Amino acid sequence: MNKECSFQRLAADCRSRERVKTVVCGLTLKLKKCVFAAESIEYLGHSLSSEGVRPDERLCNPPKPAHAHEVKRFVHLAGYSRNFIEGFRSIEASMTKLLKKDVGWEWTEEKYFAFARIRC
Repeated sequence: MNKECSFQRLAADCRSRERVKTVVCGLTLKLKKCVFAAESIEYLGHSLSSEGVRPDERLCNPPKPAHAHEVKRFVHLAGYSRNFIEGFRSIEASMTKLLKKDVGWEWTEEKYFAFARIRC
């Protein structure tokens, strides 16, 4: 039974390799869009390098929100960094309170602390 399972896995692996070869052989590249031997690249709000994945530096210094619309924009943008910030949801919660309709705009120290903690 083990030999059959091993053979089935090997056969599936070979089929999958052949499929990858077929896809890769059909690829074309545009040289002006290619980057070779780069130390790091930016992709979807993250900086990828040999040191690992980090939030993109451009996302780390946003201006302080002045009204609810900017808070909403900041919270959505900060969502890209949630994997790098421990306790992101609880920190973000104090800022999202400003988005409720029955709450007036009041930028307190608690909200400033949350803003400073979230932005890298």
